[in-house]
Amino acid sequence: MRTTLIVTVAALAGLLVGCAQTSTHAKPYEPVTVATPAASGAPKVVTFTEESARRAGVELAKVERDGDLLVVPSTALIYDKSGAVVVFTADSPLTYRRAPVTLTRDTGVKAWLSKGPAAGTLVVTIGANQVWGAEQGVGH
Repeated sequence: MRTTLIVTVAALAGLLVGCAQTSTHAKPYEPVTVATPAASGAPKVVTFTEESARRAGVELAKVERDGDLLVVPSTALIYDKSGAVVVFTADSPLTYRRAPVTLTRDTGVKAWLSKGPAAGTLVVTIGANQVWGAEQGVGH
């Protein structure tokens, strides 16, 4: 009986040591990363994973020109807590940064800007509020 107990304890100890040696630490899943550029005052760079962009429903559209004004879908506009109006430009399909705009007119469908990203620039139209939230650290 005593021999059986010693063998059982030794076997359990071996299992526990084996478990400790084979455990790995999984890297936590980060759906969004936010980088602060070295340049003072430069906007943060928000990068989504493909999955997080899909879940947020992110869609992009090009800034258009109408005479002297720029035109974006109204859904691209974000009003920050100070009342400033911004859009998020797409450096790539999954990387975005804030761009200030000067709003001239907003019909609720289209918005005309006197200042903003150049015509042809991609802006976030659907999911802009999720990009803004990620930039602000909401959920972290």
